Amino acid sequence: MTFERASLGLFAAALLGVFGALGGAFVRAIDTGATPTGAVHAIESPRASVGAQAGAASVVSDLAHLAEDALVIASNRGPVNFAEGASGAIEVRRAGGGLATGLAPLVENRSNVTWIASAVDGVDLRAARTRVPTPGFNMRYVTMDPARYDLAYNHVANEALWFAAHGFWDGVRAPRFDATFRDAWKAFRELNRKFAGAIDRAAPEGGTVLVQDYHLPLVGDLL
Repeated sequence: MTFERASLGLFAAALLGVFGALGGAFVRAIDTGATPTGAVHAIESPRASVGAQAGAASVVSDLAHLAEDALVIASNRGPVNFAEGASGAIEVRRAGGGLATGLAPLVENRSNVTWIASAVDGVDLRAARTRVPTPGFNMRYVTMDPARYDLAYNHVANEALWFAAHGFWDGVRAPRFDATFRDAWKAFRELNRKFAGAIDRAAPEGGTVLVQDYHLPLVGDLL
């Protein structure tokens, strides 16, 4: 898949543009074992902050053209959740959180929009495997071994990248890239590869792809 086939937009609430500068420096630091100073500089850059605001506004503006263009959205969690009802049947419920609240109403009931999210275990995985209908959304799911997903989601995304993206690492508290973290990093790359593969299969020629948030910063290069 090439960028001529699907243009990639990073639409991470309050982090758009910032993570574009952060991601490359942070990935190189982890892969080489160096201290991710570039990530700190990117976070503190006023230019990056302005770029984030301008980028977010641009993406929101572009959503006005959804009626004409094919769009693929990729995010760790989707706009709906699943739960098991009293009868044992799987029920579909609207997800909470900023992403679902802010973006889902803009793309709901649009046949040209595909939303890719993770489904790892429990009812979510059952729903994905049995293709439970999700009214209003054309959903596709990325599945992954639950233990590997836990490493990617909790140990890398939430325990390292979230803090880096919010400027909370300093000289006293800094991430430790030890053997445990490196194993988690492999799982994180695996998760991003799975999303990139799902996007590659879903995005039509000339489609637009929006990759959401700090869970998936490697997807752009993988595409």
